[in-house]
Amino acid sequence: MLSQSRFQQLHKGLSANAKKVYDAVPAQEAWLSQAVHGELMRQGLGIPFNIVEGCLQALRDAGLAKESAGRWTREPVKPAKEPTPAGTPMPAVTCALAERPPTPTEALAEIAARLRRGAQEMLNLAEELDSVTLALEETLTAEDEDVKRLRKLRDAMKEAGLTA
Repeated sequence: MLSQSRFQQLHKGLSANAKKVYDAVPAQEAWLSQAVHGELMRQGLGIPFNIVEGCLQALRDAGLAKESAGRWTREPVKPAKEPTPAGTPMPAVTCALAERPPTPTEALAEIAARLRRGAQEMLNLAEELDSVTLALEETLTAEDEDVKRLRKLRDAMKEAGLTA
């Protein structure tokens, strides 16, 4: 368990991506790295999977996260008892880009995430198309009713002999 001051020192040294990954790692249950990546995608953060894995490893190395059987949780932090003294700053923890190309499973996970985003965009477009179609249908119906009234008026005028 980390003390509050140690946690603050370590957290302060994290890169922006590492902080986002840390925020996505659950404190109570253990998640696979794919689930952590999925949570980041759900939040709208397009961090590539290999970066997420690099950040998770950096968080583990710094002592901010635990890995057990490929599942990740946050390292517990003791509640602060008193104000933390200014300590020596810890070296920055950065997310190193993994040197290896993504595995087929990682590539499939990324493709699936992109497909989900594309599907959501298509659903949004379909809803927009439906609303425009309904508006057009209402306009055409109103115009059709006007045309019917004009035809009735024309026929009535013909019967009355007012037109040629």
